[in-house]
Amino acid sequence: MWTYHNPVQIEFGAGKVDVLADRIAGRRYALITYPGGIFDQVTAVLATRAGTPAIVIDDIAPNPDCVLMRDQCVRVGAVVAGPGGYGAVGG
Repeated sequence: MWTYHNPVQIEFGAGKVDVLADRIAGRRYALITYPGGIFDQVTAVLATRAGTPAIVIDDIAPNPDCVLMRDQCVRVGAVVAGPGGYGAVGG
């Protein structure tokens, strides 16, 4: 027998970057997003309002393979003291 708990909250719409920044509230966090364009702008706004992320993973690919995901996990694992939470911006 086993249990699974996944406390994820997904929100969409205008002003949600501010909501995310408020939830981070100065804690260490990892940001998961896409590269370039509007996502770079959102990352900059979030960093200004919530503090600089411990790490930004912005090489997200549709239907990623295990190699890419492994490399991303290694990068997150290498962050000294690790993030206290994760924020994701994108579709």
